[in-house]
Amino acid sequence: MKDPKQNAANREVSLDDLVALVEKAAATISRLQEEVARQKQQIRELEQAQEAVRQDVDWSRWFRQKYQNTVYYPVIEKAYFEDHPSASAAADPGSAGA
Repeated sequence: MKDPKQNAANREVSLDDLVALVEKAAATISRLQEEVARQKQQIRELEQAQEAVRQDVDWSRWFRQKYQNTVYYPVIEKAYFEDHPSASAAADPGSAGA
């Protein structure tokens, strides 16, 4: 049969271990909640950037369709590519105008 003092000591250790485990779990939960909040913020920022890019693409398509056959379009396009050389390299070879 076990000694009552030894049982009480085992219970204390077990309670201390349990408290430590609960504290560790609480810290982990808190850290994970912060990470989730950070990721949600990053998702919101990416969605906003995606919307801005979509609007730019829509405007660019509209502008090209509306003014592509005008006398000024090649001049505007050439000026754009001079200001943005990396865009010129990504464009179709024949789309840069005169």
